[in-house]
Amino acid sequence: MKVHQKVNHFPTMYCLTQKNNLARNLMRLCKVLPKDFAFFPQTWLLPYEWHEFRKEVKEDDVFIVKPEASCQGKGIFLIKSSEGINQKTPCVVQRLSLIHICRCRRLLTCRSRWSPYH
Repeated sequence: MKVHQKVNHFPTMYCLTQKNNLARNLMRLCKVLPKDFAFFPQTWLLPYEWHEFRKEVKEDDVFIVKPEASCQGKGIFLIKSSEGINQKTPCVVQRLSLIHICRCRRLLTCRSRWSPYH
């Protein structure tokens, strides 16, 4: 490497920078240190955990669905049942708590005031 060059990627960085890998690693940490990682919402990696996800869906739940191979918020949507998901599409699904839902609503109503993209 030359003196003027800088490193912006590290080996195995994808373990933290890709949604599915980050979720998988955080779920492992939740099992080992549940009190320390209580902030992390219940998460499923679809299509691999489709049956477990279907068992956990309740009537009043809200889930956020994030496509595995997308970035900058593209393709993210909220659902209230498993019917809104194609079970063969790779994605990360997380259960939203009431605190998460209130934050999302607040951000959506304030978005036009502070977002650099609008």
